[in-house]
Amino acid sequence: MANDSQSDFRPLARATLGGLFRLLPCLLIVVFVGSHQSRLFGTTDYQLAVHRLLAGENFYGYINYDERAFERDMARGLKTPITVLVAGSSRTMQLESDCFDGPYFNASVSAAMVPDLVAMVEEFRRGRELKHVVIGADPWIMNEPGRFHYDDMTRMQAAPDWVRGQLWLGLKPAWDDWLGAAKAELEPFREILAPYSFQAAWRIFLYGRPRLPADLPNLFRKEPDGSLRYADFFVNVSEAKAVELARQGAEAHVPSVYANFWRIDPALSKAFEAMTGALQKSGVRITIVVAPFHPVYYDFVTHNGGGKMVPAVEDYFRQLAKEHGYEIIGSYDPAKAGVTATDFFDGGHLKKATLKRLYGCPLPPRP
Repeated sequence: MANDSQSDFRPLARATLGGLFRLLPCLLIVVFVGSHQSRLFGTTDYQLAVHRLLAGENFYGYINYDERAFERDMARGLKTPITVLVAGSSRTMQLESDCFDGPYFNASVSAAMVPDLVAMVEEFRRGRELKHVVIGADPWIMNEPGRFHYDDMTRMQAAPDWVRGQLWLGLKPAWDDWLGAAKAELEPFREILAPYSFQAAWRIFLYGRPRLPADLPNLFRKEPDGSLRYADFFVNVSEAKAVELARQGAEAHVPSVYANFWRIDPALSKAFEAMTGALQKSGVRITIVVAPFHPVYYDFVTHNGGGKMVPAVEDYFRQLAKEHGYEIIGSYDPAKAGVTATDFFDGGHLKKATLKRLYGCPLPPRP
């Protein structure tokens, strides 16, 4: 009977191995083409941006949803012994090195939430002696949807450091956090076999990477210190256009980023307080930036839905700063911050000169 079982198994094994060998050339071709646009081979857009910035050059373009992976790789590759870190959202990306004393890096990412802030601090604190951490604290970071969710592709690359950061802070990662971290580690292997990745890599294989337009001022420019210079077309808008963008942003945010916002989420506030407390305990100076909003945006949001929580969130940050001796800069309320509609290019972003003046930086030179 044993011999009969072995004789039945051998043809099946040979057929299986034969099939695998026939598929191997196809798989090798897929991997070879995919290597032209692959995390595994260091050839994605954000990885090329990392290489350029680490070489001391500017990167022109937009990193998009790979910003978290970009910041992680910058933290690991940066040799400068930075002592000042900015961890915030797109609303703090324009802060530059001349605003600070000591070597600096701006690790802000678009739509940063508390897990992103913890992840950025976790990456940049390791192997460094930070002396000053500037935290961009937007109101929506205290809304429950700001917790990490494993199916959020935009924030997935921050998941491993979010888990490590929580363990450093003595917090207990949720199941979503662990699952997201596992997905982030496996993503490069899934990505290289994904059809959309193969199509993008195939175009690069055939035609090379697209050349940059000659009009560099109309491109986003990431600088070696991590700060971002917004493209001219993005910031040079009329006051009427800024008002229109502010109104559109407010109307879109009330049912989205402020959805079901009726309290300061206890898990997010606990993580935020643990992070700032741990940094302060290690001798780090903490600055919290509550950047203002366009008057049209602020007025609409604070009178509708969950946006009514915005003043309460600012009060929370102010009380936290008062209790622990943190520096706090700005106000969500433009009137209290001393800014007007002319200081914005949309509902949530100050013009560079105004942001730097709010923070107390030297004003940028006139062009």
